[in-house]
Amino acid sequence: MDDEDVDTLEELKLKIKSDLQEKKDDAAKDAIQEQAIAEAVANATIPAIPQAMIDTEVDNQMNQYMSSMQQQGISPQMYYQLTGTSEDDLKKQFAANAESRVKTNLVLEAVVKAEKIEPTDDQVKAEIKRLAGEYNMEEKAVRKALTDDMLKHDIGVQDAITLITDNVKEVAPKAEKKSTKKAAKKDDAKADKKADAKDAKDAK
Repeated sequence: MDDEDVDTLEELKLKIKSDLQEKKDDAAKDAIQEQAIAEAVANATIPAIPQAMIDTEVDNQMNQYMSSMQQQGISPQMYYQLTGTSEDDLKKQFAANAESRVKTNLVLEAVVKAEKIEPTDDQVKAEIKRLAGEYNMEEKAVRKALTDDMLKHDIGVQDAITLITDNVKEVAPKAEKKSTKKAAKKDDAKADKKADAKDAKDAK
C-alpha cells in the first residue's frame, strides 16, 4: 500500500471515504459561501465602478497568478509558451469578471467596516503560519512579503464572508420552516374544500 498513514486495506477504504466526504463538505461550504456573497452583492447599492479600479483589479489578479506560477518554477515566458497564450490573452481572461470581483470586494470591505471587524495579532500569526505551510515557505519569508495591514485586510474580509454565510445559514432553516407551515396550511385548505364538496354532493 502506497499510503503511509494506513496499514490495512480496511483503513485505506475508510481514509478514502473520509477524504471524499471532506471534499464534498468543502464543496458544499464553498457553494453556500458563493451564494451568500452573490446575494449580498445583489442586494447592495453600489455606485458605478471607475475603470481605473477594474484595471487595478486585473493587474492584481495577474500578478498573484504569475507569482503562484513562479513559486512552482514557471516563469511568465515559460507559462505563455506552454499554454500558447500571451499576456493580453491572460489579461482578457481576468478582465471578464474583474468588475464583479471589485463589487464583491467593496461589499465585503463595507461589512468589515460596519461590523467593526478588527483581526487580532494572534489571528495574524496564525495566518502567517497557515500561508507558510500552504506555500512551503519560512514564516519569516511570509512576514517579509506581506505586511500586517495586508494580512489583517485579508483576515477581515474572510471574517466578513463567514459572517454573511452564517447569517444565510440562520435564515434558511427559518424560511424552510415557514414554507413548510404555509404548504401545510394549503394542504389543510384543500382537504377542507374536498370535504365540503363531498358533503354537498352527499346532501343532494
